[in-house]
Amino acid sequence: MFRHQRQIILFLILCVFVAFICFGVYQLYPIIKGPEIEVLSPKQGEVIEETSLKIRGNTKRVSKLFINGSKIEMNKSGSFETDLAIYAGSNILLIEGYDSFGKKVSITKNIGTKN
Repeated sequence: MFRHQRQIILFLILCVFVAFICFGVYQLYPIIKGPEIEVLSPKQGEVIEETSLKIRGNTKRVSKLFINGSKIEMNKSGSFETDLAIYAGSNILLIEGYDSFGKKVSITKNIGTKN
């Protein structure tokens, strides 16, 4: 009887240990994954007629966001929207996001104008 009790106690300790490890991995996943940026508009290769461009998107785990070197403000949910002046011809948008640990994600988009 004592042997079975010992096995049950060891099994329960093992279960608690495994649960603790799984919870730790779950909590660390966002840190490991790093920042994410989703650009809703403009689309890659889009051609526009205006001289300004509305850039919209969403972020996850981003503490600082830059578009072509200019800091962009995000709301509490991580959404952003800004207008950017563009030149006739081809324009390159560089969108960079940093998380609180300094990890960086960047997206480059080529945008053209009809002018």
